[in-house]
Amino acid sequence: MSFTASCSSITIKKGVLSAQCKKLNGTSVPSSINLNDHIEVIDSKLVWGGKGFISSVQSLSLHDGVLTATFDMGRALVLKSTLNLNDYIKNSDGVLEAVTRPPSVTARYACTMTVTAQTITNIAQNILQPEKAYRY
Repeated sequence: MSFTASCSSITIKKGVLSAQCKKLNGTSVPSSINLNDHIEVIDSKLVWGGKGFISSVQSLSLHDGVLTATFDMGRALVLKSTLNLNDYIKNSDGVLEAVTRPPSVTARYACTMTVTAQTITNIAQNILQPEKAYRY
């Protein structure tokens, strides 16, 4: 479940995400997480799994758990990047926590490949005899 479904009064200030989060007993408690410890900027894009994004950002906004950062690139060029924090943050009994292994990261790196003996033979032939691999 996304943290936005069980938390209210969600704000972000100087890279710190704060909210009133429900505990399992139904009460709400204040909680916060420093996103600067979990997000970095690569090529003007917000990326989960790094640190120090706040120093590159001109402004931040948050809507339905989606973080939007604006970057001033100079010469009137402004870029925006978004990151859905619902994929990376959870409410664990009233405490905002980083998801240990978010689904999007698992999907990004999970890959299966079916290789048959014929595929391996074709690859080997192309490596060993490249002039026969491309016929015109």
